[in-house]
Amino acid sequence: VAELAAGLIPSLRLAASPLVVSLVVAPSIAELGPDDACPRIVTDPDLSYDRLDCDVDLVLATTPPAPGLDRLRFPRLPITAQLPADHFLAAQDEIGLAQLAGENLVLAADSGHVQTRLTGLLAVSGLTPATASTVDTGQLAQALAAAGRGVAVVTDEPRFDLVAVPITTDDQASLAVEVYAAWKPEHHAAPMVAACARRLQRSTAARLDRRRAIRAQRAESAA
Repeated sequence: VAELAAGLIPSLRLAASPLVVSLVVAPSIAELGPDDACPRIVTDPDLSYDRLDCDVDLVLATTPPAPGLDRLRFPRLPITAQLPADHFLAAQDEIGLAQLAGENLVLAADSGHVQTRLTGLLAVSGLTPATASTVDTGQLAQALAAAGRGVAVVTDEPRFDLVAVPITTDDQASLAVEVYAAWKPEHHAAPMVAACARRLQRSTAARLDRRRAIRAQRAESAA
């Protein structure tokens, strides 16, 4: 009762899809200090904002929240083509859809949102990949790319010494995943929930800044 009166909750429950857990939640939790509160994570592949009516305090999803909810929009999370440094496309600042379609693509089943988005854009542009295979995880897609079996199209941080190159659409926008946080404004601990959402947002922005800085350093070294 005291916690309710003070606008606190003993443990914040956060729901997100597996993709968002991997891209946003897990990396942010890894940066927590020993005295920072850690949310309880609910992973839901069929997530909707209706979970806020049931058993969670905060939802992170890839679709805009319904009207009436408090919200935060995260920095766009780039979908990149990842390939070995000696691949002829690795030195480019970006890869267009037409160039990407000429490669053997390796996609990840655990990033279904990415796969759906990419195949939809290719279809609209009248493009068909040379070949496209799907594996279970983004890490496995990266491993195959590192072994020269194709170009991994993933949202993961680069692994296996791969180079991540942004993918641009026909309107020159970078291909990316949108992420939103939403919670109920009438939640008794709304300030606490909002603070958690802002912390996740700041952590995500800082990681993207570090990734851009690393790519800029590599480009400068190559030049």
